[in-house]
Amino acid sequence: MKAELERTRLTLRKLGLHIAETDRSAVEPETLSLLLSECPLHALHDQASNLLPIIRRVETAPERLDSGRTRYRSGKRLAVTPAMRALLKTKLQNQQLPLSAIGRSHFPEFPQGRLNTLISRLIYGQQKTLKEDEWLRIKTVLDSVSENEFPTKPTPKPAIPHIPKKQDTATTLSERRYQDLRPDLDSETIPSPKSRPALANYKLSDRMINMGYIIIDDELYDRLHAHRRRSGVSIRRLLKSSADAPNDLPVTTVQAWFNGSTLSAERRLVNWVLDAYGNLPDRGTR
Repeated sequence: MKAELERTRLTLRKLGLHIAETDRSAVEPETLSLLLSECPLHALHDQASNLLPIIRRVETAPERLDSGRTRYRSGKRLAVTPAMRALLKTKLQNQQLPLSAIGRSHFPEFPQGRLNTLISRLIYGQQKTLKEDEWLRIKTVLDSVSENEFPTKPTPKPAIPHIPKKQDTATTLSERRYQDLRPDLDSETIPSPKSRPALANYKLSDRMINMGYIIIDDELYDRLHAHRRRSGVSIRRLLKSSADAPNDLPVTTVQAWFNGSTLSAERRLVNWVLDAYGNLPDRGTR
């Protein structure tokens, strides 16, 4: 199979995309998922008899020019259309897909939070173009994701986000570190909370609730903004300067909470941000 892949210059991911476009029923869903995640070649040993006939039907790749470039243009980009944005929005709203979990399972090569950011930018028109193979892969994965991939857990008891009480002096290493953070935002340029009309009809599925997600309602949304304005510390500085910041909480995720493009989040991550901001003194006291 390696020789055939070299002849066609197909990567395993490109082979998976080819199968997804031409005849998805030719292989099992698990095999397609392995191809799209570019697993090691030896992991496909048992599927070689099914994959070889498919690869052999692919034309031999053109020879390279002297400059090392091929005679065709690779990496074709698509213009993001309203139909593409509507498709993503419908899937996310109707199926309540947990993008963080999908990113970890199906896009292991993506930096943490990149899938969330990319899809958010696509939906809200901030991203105008996208690689064709990347779009096909996202669409294929979202089409194939099932609830069985993300088994539900017993519904946890509702927890009230904890806001630490103010103390006259820092008593813990964590509090001392937070107090060392200097304001990096100008109070006159800190944006005010944006209107979020989509919140009125937004609901969480049982699956999302069981995975620990909560809605960022108006009360929680206003508290987040009030903390940032009170402390004068940006999201980026808060996360980058905190040694105990969660590994799966990128700056772009929290920014999406603040700009209103994301209406739900994992409770534990929201609690961490509230605690971290709550430990910061007011702007004028430093």
